[in-house]
Amino acid sequence: MKQKATDLRQYFHSWLVRQGLSEKTKTGRAGTVYEYVRYIDKVCDVVQSKHDHDSWLWLAKNIYPILGFFILCRKGPVKINRENKYHFDGFMTAFFNCWQYYDENAQKYLVMRATYPEGHISSYLMIQEVVWDSLEINKSEITLKLNILKAVANNERKALKRFYQFLCDWFTPQKVEQCGLDYSAIRDTKSQIDTLKRKSSKQVFAFKIHGGTNKRPPQLEPNTGHCGADWIRELFGKASRGMAIPIKPGSTGKYSVPEINEWVRHNFRGSDKKEGPEMEEWWTTKRVLEKTGWTKDILKRKRRKIAHISLSERKIIFYPPDVLNEARQHNKKKTINF
Repeated sequence: MKQKATDLRQYFHSWLVRQGLSEKTKTGRAGTVYEYVRYIDKVCDVVQSKHDHDSWLWLAKNIYPILGFFILCRKGPVKINRENKYHFDGFMTAFFNCWQYYDENAQKYLVMRATYPEGHISSYLMIQEVVWDSLEINKSEITLKLNILKAVANNERKALKRFYQFLCDWFTPQKVEQCGLDYSAIRDTKSQIDTLKRKSSKQVFAFKIHGGTNKRPPQLEPNTGHCGADWIRELFGKASRGMAIPIKPGSTGKYSVPEINEWVRHNFRGSDKKEGPEMEEWWTTKRVLEKTGWTKDILKRKRRKIAHISLSERKIIFYPPDVLNEARQHNKKKTINF
């Protein structure tokens, strides 16, 4: 016999009390327990529009795509395009699959909007069938956002996180089976949510690295806005370990992307060779010496023939194809390992 919604709701309430949360404030008002339950009720009512089937059990079954949407959009809208689509594959598949119907109310709450050559689409079903699978070739962009006041969204996200903690703590394989849910799927949600947190905290959906050649340096794209230090270190690669950021952050602690790109261009020295392939990871001095067998003096003499970026007086990163070409010219009998 399956659990009823009222059962799951009451179990959640009791679990919150056992966690030490208050049912009432000192003044007699509703406490934290009531607030968490109320916010879950609200999420269920909005995304399900009070349909006949059990909304709390539906949320338990689909906690990953619903909580995941709140995690991804906690700092604002998220844009998906052909460059970053692979970051979203698992989440978007789960999100599309969780809807047995496409409720207009949910689509006004968890907003998904696609821009593509023929126009705009805001229907989950149409985005799934027309845009998503061909995103790599149709030059489209999908925007995810929460159409909720930020303070409310924060409270609902906190409540959803508590609800998921409850599911992991309270559920046993037997209880999950009684509810008609998948025990392993609920457990797997932790790693899925952790992955979304890591990606969104690094802003992998906001920027990408455009690899450099011997004619132009690597850059962050788009050339607008601000980013964290992690993006600068990713742009510089392994050479950034222990290196001070050469640009001062703004008042928010973030760095201007246009300033970063301009600094890289200013410290870039190209070579006169035919333009080679794009490379995101450039080689440190240590890596060049390992690959070529050169001494530091040899590298110093050849530096003007190799595209490079001076990150500081002591740290320089080199364009790998130029290094290999010079190594072949220096000693054609030496085998260079890629």
